[in-house]
Amino acid sequence: MKLGESTEEPSADFDPCKARVHLSSPSMLDKDIIITLTCQGLDKPRCTMETFLPDEGAQEYTEAYSLTLVPRFELPPLPAQGISFPDIS
Repeated sequence: MKLGESTEEPSADFDPCKARVHLSSPSMLDKDIIITLTCQGLDKPRCTMETFLPDEGAQEYTEAYSLTLVPRFELPPLPAQGISFPDIS
């Protein structure tokens, strides 16, 4: 898995919203695929902002802010978690 890009073409621009997964086996999939991601810094405060511009369909310039503050508790660490995407074909 390669974070920051969505194609095999090399790019100088890193985009954290994109990822590329390459499957090494050419055979048909007959099982679920499980991708495990580890994120660092999720316990740190962060603020994000989104803008919606009139040329993108908004009637006026709009901003949305999100502030995340994570409380600190003395809890045991969570076991590894996974998300399964069922075959919908």
